[in-house]
Order: sequence, then structure tokens, then C-alpha cells
Amino acid sequence: MLLNRLIQQFFMTNFRIDNFPIWQIGVVLIILILPVIFSKVAEAQLSQTVKAEELAARQYVSWMNRTQQAYYAETAEFTNSVANLGLGIKSETANYKYSSSTENKAVFNYGVSQNANFKSFVGGVFLIENTTQKILCQANTASTTKPANPTNNNGTLACGANTMEVSQLSPTVKASESDETEGKQYVGSMNKAQQAYYAENGEFTNSVPNLGLGIRTETANYRYSISTENKAAFNYGVSKQGKLKSFVGGVFLIGDATTEITTVRILCQTKTNGASTTKPANPINQNGTLVCGANTVEVVR
Repeated sequence: MLLNRLIQQFFMTNFRIDNFPIWQIGVVLIILILPVIFSKVAEAQLSQTVKAEELAARQYVSWMNRTQQAYYAETAEFTNSVANLGLGIKSETANYKYSSSTENKAVFNYGVSQNANFKSFVGGVFLIENTTQKILCQANTASTTKPANPTNNNGTLACGANTMEVSQLSPTVKASESDETEGKQYVGSMNKAQQAYYAENGEFTNSVPNLGLGIRTETANYRYSISTENKAAFNYGVSKQGKLKSFVGGVFLIGDATTEITTVRILCQTKTNGASTTKPANPINQNGTLVCGANTVEVVR
């Protein structure tokens, strides 16, 4: 409505439309309307970016919560080191900083925004009568301030000031998609760790624990394993449920005695209609060009 009034006022006060050719009127309209169109497109793009970045941060803090529970089960203590959780999560990305802090019978996991357009997240894991319970909260508004810690009131967990509880899974994402993120993240981390292992030892390893990531060989949804061949290592995240896709990563040696030997990697997943509990086909090295095997597609990371 405002745009219509502006256009009407523009012509009524400055021009008589019947004195101008049609093409000139079109030019004027384009000049007035284009900024509005571009503004709407920019707003839509920003909204999509915010949604994607916030969803990733929420998922990461959710993983940190779960892994703190597993860490406590194994060591009888929480950890204030993100690296100790073995998730392959960087402590800092372009948009978020991830950290943990421990207190008496509790640990708090943070995903704090570095961008004023994004909301921050905090997870709390509490020791309650020899069991652990978790809660995930997000800031009510976007900011770069660390959110208030959740609280434990006699076994009832609640989010802190200016935050609200969110489910461990976004309502806009299917459970299978969230679970598959675990498989993709873990196998991607195994790929990178194989490269680091080779750089230090001059060979690959077929042992998941040797990678030092803290990844269990079996979770609720996936089995993780490694196989080594001549000049290659294959890292698997094989689904335990028919509804989930499986993942396979390949790390290959490139070069020979006359050239510098380097490692390159590729990450693949079973195709959309290929969710199954079968180990996926290995990727292939075609003269230095890596391609995914049969019935799998490359995952861009």
C-alpha cells in the first residue's frame, strides 16, 4: 500500500502520464520497485542462513550434552574440554564458539553466537542420584552474550533467565535426519583423523580407538569400523536401522617415490533410496580423482 501511494504521488506531483512514452514509465517503475524486491530477497536469504546456522549450533550442543553423559558413565566425572568429548567439533567457527564448564555435580555446554543475528544455546547435564539428566535451552533473542545456565531444583531441570527449553530435535527436522547427522559427523572426523595418523606414523590404522576421537564402535544407530588396504583406509558408519543412510569415508595416498606423498579424502553416503543396514561400497581413486562407489553419492563438507 505504501509503495502504491508513493508511485501515485510521484506521478501526480511531477508528471502527466499521458505525456510520456510507455517505456519511460516502465523505467521509472523499475527504479522504484527494484530496491524493494532486492530487500525482500536479502531478507529471505538471511532468514535461511540464520535457520541453518542455529540448527547446526543446537545440534552440536545437544551432542555435547549426550556425550557428557557417556563421558561421565565411563570416567565418573564431567569434562570441561570440548576436545575430550571426541565429537570433532571445533571450539570456534565463523558464527559460534563452543565450550564447557564444570561445577559441582553439573556441566554446562555452550554454543555462543558470534553474530548478533543468531541465538545462542546452552545445555546442562546434572548428576541426580547417581544418574545424569540433561536439558537444552536457547536464548529468547539473538545476541552474542553467553546465555544463563539452566538450574536443577530438587531434580527438576529448568532453563535460566531469558532462555527457553527446546527439544533435542528441531520440529522442522525428521528424526532420521538428525540421527544421520551423527553418522556423517563421525565418519567425517574419522577421515581427518586418519590423515593426521598417517602424518605421524607413516601408515593408516584399522582401529577406531587409535584415532583418538573417543568415538565408540557402536551407538544406538550406527556401527563404526575401519578397513585398510594398499595406500588407502576406509572408515564406515553403517546404519543399524533400515531408515537411516550409511556413510563411508576414503583416505588415499597420492604420489610415489618421485613425487611428494600426500593424503586426500572423500566422504560418501548411500543414496536417498539406499537407506539400509548394509555396508556401503568403498570409494575409488581413479588416477588421483576420488569418486564414490556404487549406490553412494559424495557428501560435501
